[in-house]
Amino acid sequence: MFCAEQAVSSAECKTQYGFFASPLATRSDCGKYRMCVEGKAFEMECAMGLAFNPETGRCDWPDLVPSCSAEEFLGFKCPPGTYDEFGKAYVVNFSIQGSCHYFFSCMEGVARLLVCDRGFAFDASVNRCVDATKVQCQEG
Repeated sequence: MFCAEQAVSSAECKTQYGFFASPLATRSDCGKYRMCVEGKAFEMECAMGLAFNPETGRCDWPDLVPSCSAEEFLGFKCPPGTYDEFGKAYVVNFSIQGSCHYFFSCMEGVARLLVCDRGFAFDASVNRCVDATKVQCQEG
């Protein structure tokens, strides 16, 4: 037997359950969202580098969220995209000062904040994640 949820709203939530835009979110701080459980709102935040997309109700890349200014939110702007002789876009990575594990990856001028897998760290000399024991790193 299927039991559909009634769309009961409250002052904080459009429906009793779901994910919604937070009134605390701004164009430059767009990772905030609201999770509603039994009509009660809980303020939440997307994983670092992701923005809440009210159109899909999920965290997404900031450049795919119309209500977000990806450049302001990430605090980073990629250089214009570069392409090989066949028109394929190059991916270029950039280290983040003070971080051993996070880095920006740019393709076609679009930035993505990425993190190295566990046990790896970003090596700016080769612009990729390598075994963490091979990287001189001081976070902070």
